[in-house]
Amino acid sequence: MNKKSSTPVVPAPLARPALAAQFSVVPISAHTHNGVDSFQIQYKNLSNRPQVGKQALGTSASVSFDPSKALLFTLTPTQSMALLPTTFTMGNTIVIEVLTSGTTAYTITFSTGFVANGTLTTSTVNATYRTATFICDGTYWVELSRTPAMSPS
Repeated sequence: MNKKSSTPVVPAPLARPALAAQFSVVPISAHTHNGVDSFQIQYKNLSNRPQVGKQALGTSASVSFDPSKALLFTLTPTQSMALLPTTFTMGNTIVIEVLTSGTTAYTITFSTGFVANGTLTTSTVNATYRTATFICDGTYWVELSRTPAMSPS
């Protein structure tokens, strides 16, 4: 609520209409700071599937997988490879976790169906992890973030 009226001031919709439908902006009553209303952005699970589950991916040169089957997909490549999603449900989110086993760098290509920030190259340090997170807009799996090589502590 703003100080001048009892009507909540709701920010403008998110820029991408396909992604905007996946979030809602909810005013937090009685929370203002210097006259500015507080809001909470909530994620809507449009796919009606639980955002849980883990599935290991194969290690062949080309791996097709169904992103509706899990949230976390793990991969320990033994060669350079391409990933190909087979389903495109708007609102689904996936994380691809890549574990380096050995000291050889391999290239993971996010093929047809992905909008990604290029390929992902594994580390040359044994037992390091990299992750890439994607959200589906109904047509593509759009990359949201990617980590550098990380080691367990």
